[in-house]
Amino acid sequence: MNSLISKIVLGGELTVSRLGFGTIHLTKERGFGPARKNAVQLLRRAVELGVDFIDTADSYGPETTETIVHEALHPYNGITIATKGGFAHPAEGIWKPNGRPAHLRAAIHGSLTRLHLEKIPLYYLHTPDEEVPYEESLGCLKDLHDAGQIRFVGISNVNYSQVQAARAILGETLVSVQNYYNVMFHHGASDYCPDTEQVLDECELREWAFVAWEPMGTGADLPHDDQEHCRRRAIELISTIAAKHGVAPHVARLAAVLSRSKQIIAIPGTSSLTHLQANMAAMQLSETEDFGSAWLMQRKVLMSLRRKREIEVLKQRLSRPTQDYSARNLPRNRG
Repeated sequence: MNSLISKIVLGGELTVSRLGFGTIHLTKERGFGPARKNAVQLLRRAVELGVDFIDTADSYGPETTETIVHEALHPYNGITIATKGGFAHPAEGIWKPNGRPAHLRAAIHGSLTRLHLEKIPLYYLHTPDEEVPYEESLGCLKDLHDAGQIRFVGISNVNYSQVQAARAILGETLVSVQNYYNVMFHHGASDYCPDTEQVLDECELREWAFVAWEPMGTGADLPHDDQEHCRRRAIELISTIAAKHGVAPHVARLAAVLSRSKQIIAIPGTSSLTHLQANMAAMQLSETEDFGSAWLMQRKVLMSLRRKREIEVLKQRLSRPTQDYSARNLPRNRG
């Protein structure tokens, strides 16, 4: 086990590693088709290396990776399984949102069956469905939580207003937000998702997990903008740090994401045992190097609501008058 992987607590109950494992690459195509021959070996090796947070979805395959997770890791001793529903994936490259309650109820039943679980530790609405009111999809997950099929709920691929809507409906059941996030995304992605940093701020404030998918990405699939010079600066800095520590640039990019916030869980996926082993260096690297200038802007430091409440309680205790036990105030012995 790797004691160097830092942890985060979900919902005050589930302690998980901030370096997780995303299963989308366990299929022969990215999220589609049968499992790779080394899929079971990859999952078991990740756990041996200290990873105890496994991220999957019913749409990966579809239905492939959940089956492999069960084969490799059941009965999940000390491991938290997070899965998602709300995407139909009928063919390679085709992802169609489906947030209808009937679909979600069937999806959760399927996930419980494939994973051999009585209750899913963390279940995400995979994406909002423009054809279904967001509140309706979230309300279905809240009902399934209340029925005992889901322990905690997460949301994915969302903007800030959707985060606020989810909090209003789910309350303390909501513990995690999963969005696309990497250093290169931050440089030149304002049109793609303009308020991701605001979503991260909200996760820090509420002490939710911000789960970063594609954390080692380069942003090459996104349109570049007038911040291209910042992107180049980030690439140069990350390359320098990677060379200094003798790691691949993608490992340094992963470390940069982990360094961004203690509320971030990164879920890199890989089909290579060599890359999996290399990725483990990112956690320590994130805590030993300063990646601040790799980001476009420095984020304000937020104090979580829990910390604020603790400080208020402490202030109240300190402001109460203390009992004076000095000799002059003790009652005289009249016996």
